[in-house]
Amino acid sequence: VSISPEITSKKVCRDIINQLVKMYRESQLDNRIPAYDGRKSLFTAGPLPFTSKVFVVVLTDDNRGSSSDSDRKKREREFKVTIKFASKTDLYNLTQFLRRMQLDCPYETIQALDVALRATPSENYIVAGRSFFSLSLGQPGPLGGGTEYYRGFYQSIRPTQIGLTLNIDVSSRAFYEPILVTDFVSKHFKLNFSRPLSDQDRVKIKKALRGVKVKLSHSGKIRSCKVTGVSREPLRDLTFMLEDNVTRKKVIDYFYEKYNIVLKHPVLPALQAGSDSRPMFFPMEVCQI
Repeated sequence: VSISPEITSKKVCRDIINQLVKMYRESQLDNRIPAYDGRKSLFTAGPLPFTSKVFVVVLTDDNRGSSSDSDRKKREREFKVTIKFASKTDLYNLTQFLRRMQLDCPYETIQALDVALRATPSENYIVAGRSFFSLSLGQPGPLGGGTEYYRGFYQSIRPTQIGLTLNIDVSSRAFYEPILVTDFVSKHFKLNFSRPLSDQDRVKIKKALRGVKVKLSHSGKIRSCKVTGVSREPLRDLTFMLEDNVTRKKVIDYFYEKYNIVLKHPVLPALQAGSDSRPMFFPMEVCQI
């Protein structure tokens, strides 16, 4: 499987393949539901009616709150998905290996079975490495500092002396609490929001939040973005260039005029999303982890 433009997120790749199955399952996939590993491999229980085919998939983001044509176009992304036949997985070789009548372990067959067994939990649970986590598997426990642990399980399929074995073990992993970023900063760093942060505290916040995905709901839409940094200036001094490339606007004034939001913590820096060349700034108090 290849997806164009290229996507690095396994979750987005799975969303694309799920949408492909919804669109083309009956007409192009011979009514088969494939098992997908989130990268390059896709398996089906039986042959597909083609050896190579390109599919056009339109993925709609979960941004809600506006029904205008321009916003709808912004939320839709088009991908080209190419599915090519690579090889046929033969269970006979695995059977012979388990009977000790074949020396070479058929790892490709075991990989196919492993992907098939991981397909459903990958859709229903949070995936981290080879483990799955969910609130349905047990109540989370506090770890302090704005973090908590989720319960889950580890899963792998392995050939053993007694046959093919599904190995399942309990697992736990730390996650950020689903709270406002301002609450996280208060819990994790115990800072005073009445005065601007020092450079040392700003760097600590940047390290703690870089790469974390936050939700934005200030505009009435449900959006998400990944934190790439923290602004050097506090919100009260932070400005950005408008579309006319002439006028600079204060972030505080923009949020008040655009969304009627009076920011409560103007001395805090803003979270940065996007690249350094085209940054986007969001106040911490409108961002939720």
